[in-house]
Amino acid sequence: MSYEDFTTSLHENECRYAIYDFDFVTEENCQKNKFFFIAWSPDIARVRSKMLYASSNDKFKRELDGIQVELQVTDPTEMGLDVIREYFSNSPKLTASDALHYLKSVKDIFQDKRGKYDEFLNVMEDFKSSRIDTGGVIARVKELFRDIEI
Repeated sequence: MSYEDFTTSLHENECRYAIYDFDFVTEENCQKNKFFFIAWSPDIARVRSKMLYASSNDKFKRELDGIQVELQVTDPTEMGLDVIREYFSNSPKLTASDALHYLKSVKDIFQDKRGKYDEFLNVMEDFKSSRIDTGGVIARVKELFRDIEI
């Protein structure tokens, strides 16, 4: 069942718990999945139903293993594919210190190959100025490191 089929199968005025096994491909082209626990409690559901689902939510979740993401949803827009994809892009943000450490490591690796290091810096400059995207950086850096033993 596609994610769109799943979301449209939820009743618009009835509370539900749902678990969805979401398959996706990362930017690095790796096949992955995440288990989403969705507490669907639409605004137009009866108050008694919303209270019942809210009060039993934690107990129900404790019985489940492997849940990686929890969504409490009252409107279909809160569980759209754009919202789901945000969970995949929230990887830890690198700092300037991380970048400088990486550049120093690359410089050390290419200490006897100044031309290769200059080429690496050109790749970084092309990325910074938006002449290439992340995929272009990955392809060019892989080519640079192809014959390097680390």
